[in-house]
Amino acid sequence: MFRKVLYPTDFSEVATRALEYIKQLKPAGAQEVVILHILDRKELRNLALLGGVTGNYPIDLNTEFKRLENEHLENVRNIVNELKTAGFSAKGIVREGNPLAEILKTAEDEAVSVIVIGSTGKSNLQETILGSVSEGVIKRSCQPVLIIKRDTRQGGHV
Repeated sequence: MFRKVLYPTDFSEVATRALEYIKQLKPAGAQEVVILHILDRKELRNLALLGGVTGNYPIDLNTEFKRLENEHLENVRNIVNELKTAGFSAKGIVREGNPLAEILKTAEDEAVSVIVIGSTGKSNLQETILGSVSEGVIKRSCQPVLIIKRDTRQGGHV
């Protein structure tokens, strides 16, 4: 039923919790996991603007983007290895673009059975202002979506 899983991640704590749920899908028939991370240049520009507010200038966006890309590629490789150790077939994809659009496109291109995603990402403020990626996935996905909520037992934080 859930043979091929799409796991979009921003490496947040709730995304890490989602990974633990994916591992629990193995007995339900999950065999393959596609790990997807989207680099969003708009988010980087927002961080650069914040740097201007905090006085941490100048920020070279191209250099910073390349640094983040390398760091995120390594994070995805680590998740691929972790899932392979757990007995899954796994591959990682790192793309640049709009997170919602890329998640939906990858789900279709990869013909996944289910999308497992955290309910909130790194920035609750960003989601309040710009709209929730996970909410958009729920509304627009053709595949079933398993949403992993933040752990509110720890004082409302992930």
